[in-house]
Amino acid sequence: MDFLLNEPLELVKEYFMGFDKLWSRKEQRENFEKSVMGFLSDTHRKNIERISEKIISQDYQNLHHFMTTSPWSKEDMNELRISLVKKSNSFPKRNACLIFDDSGVMKRGHATENVSPQYIGQVGKVANGNVFVTSHLANNKKHTPLDIEMFKPRDREKPDKEGQHRRKIDIAIDLVRKTVERGIEFKYVIADAWYGSSPDFIDYLESSGITYIVSIKSNRKIFYKFPNEQRSLEYKLSEILPLIKQEQFRPIEIPLSDGTKLKKYYVRMDLKVKGLVGKRRIIIESDRVTVLENADIQYYLSNAVMLRDANIIRQYHLRNWIEVFYREVKDLIGADDYQVRSMERVMRHWILCFVAYSLIQWLQHGNLLRELVKKK
Repeated sequence: MDFLLNEPLELVKEYFMGFDKLWSRKEQRENFEKSVMGFLSDTHRKNIERISEKIISQDYQNLHHFMTTSPWSKEDMNELRISLVKKSNSFPKRNACLIFDDSGVMKRGHATENVSPQYIGQVGKVANGNVFVTSHLANNKKHTPLDIEMFKPRDREKPDKEGQHRRKIDIAIDLVRKTVERGIEFKYVIADAWYGSSPDFIDYLESSGITYIVSIKSNRKIFYKFPNEQRSLEYKLSEILPLIKQEQFRPIEIPLSDGTKLKKYYVRMDLKVKGLVGKRRIIIESDRVTVLENADIQYYLSNAVMLRDANIIRQYHLRNWIEVFYREVKDLIGADDYQVRSMERVMRHWILCFVAYSLIQWLQHGNLLRELVKKK
């Protein structure tokens, strides 16, 4: 078992100095640095107890106090992190997209705040746990997390007061606003079918003049006039698949974040979507051009009129970066290893994991690590 020294490496001191505004005492800064380095260690379970065991001469109570009750703001820490990353080479400055998704963490019992049976994406079913909505900025080469908020499930035992319950859609809309208020530039909002199929989410983006590329569900209602009908009638989107001929599909290769390419086929249709005014461009993506009822089908909705159909699909697949982030921040940094109970403390844990994740990217895209490698 390896151990962590109390002093951080010279390599990361500049990064840690970017958070000095948060601390009123020397001990706070020291415990902050120890916590982040603990998340970057190879200990198996990265909760407060295991991290304190990893650090030489570290008192568990001091580290526990810092991570749970010490007077520092998780919101201020995240803003400093974003400001620090924006000034570095790790920030996706050109042709960036703002990506939304949610991810769950399974937890036993109900001691942790907001734990309840809800859909957990990593297991693909309803399970007991917490769910978090996050925003992410990415382009073809770089990506960085922006914000995270815990979703609070509706309490079925207590009726909601007006405006009390915030849906995932409401959280995502607030995170779009926060990104815009920071002055962070992005070309498109990208989201999966949970968000893309929400009229409220689409209405907000369109009324705000924001360009989007979203996936929508196969049961999304559209209006279509079949050849034997007098007028357009309401159908599920999937019900028009039999109308598409094999020769209408066009091939496309989609570059993925791991350097590989994914081959797909697509066709465009301009359709009237229920709940939206006027026709919209809908692109149907398939992994094959025959026997469509057994194919892997995706439906995309976009108002990006300046993009060609193929580029709509390529841009949407930048969403893969947020999947990479979830996998790495959980498996490598321990974002889902928290053993605290209150929502405030859980979110502190996650923001510290964000800081650790951004440190890795700061080193990866910076010059300090390259210079050290050359010297060594």
